[in-house]
Amino acid sequence: MDIFIEEFELEGFEHVAQPTNDVWRSFSISAQPSYVFINDNGEVARQVGALEADVFEAAIERLIAS
Repeated sequence: MDIFIEEFELEGFEHVAQPTNDVWRSFSISAQPSYVFINDNGEVARQVGALEADVFEAAIERLIAS
């Protein structure tokens, strides 16, 4: 994992390894990058694929406002 992070210059944020994939399975995620947004009511929204910064920020703002 460390070699991959270095090779693709992904050092700008925290990376977490979860070798058993339990978290991925619990949210039906099968590809990277993927995002899971959970609001205060426990409603889950999934996004598979890259998000532009402004789209990501808007999703976070919606969660904060809810």
